[in-house]
Amino acid sequence: MPRAYSVELRARVVAAYQAGEGSRAEIGRRFNVGEASVNRWTSLARKRGSLEPTKRASRPSQLLTTEGLEFIRQTIEALPDSTILELVAAYAEEFGVTMSRTTMSRAVNETLGFTRKKGVSVRQPR
Repeated sequence: MPRAYSVELRARVVAAYQAGEGSRAEIGRRFNVGEASVNRWTSLARKRGSLEPTKRASRPSQLLTTEGLEFIRQTIEALPDSTILELVAAYAEEFGVTMSRTTMSRAVNETLGFTRKKGVSVRQPR
């Protein structure tokens, strides 16, 4: 994810808008930012009095419990050729909770530390 614009740039944009140096679209083009950003920053300055970017919350998925992660680990160890979609189906059957393929992939790769296996291709030679 891209980094937030600096507070200095935000302050210059807001100051230019408040000084009446142009419309939001004109100010945005001048500082090479989007019109929506100019609108957001002027609103932040008015409401909060601060142009500091808010910290993005990164929280673990609410779908994965410690028990769920242990189930996934045991399933992978018992059936090492399981695909992510098969793991999603097994998890849904066991816990009654459906999750996306992406969430399961993150749990398997990042949380549990398993890597993707590159097996033999099923595509036949020509």
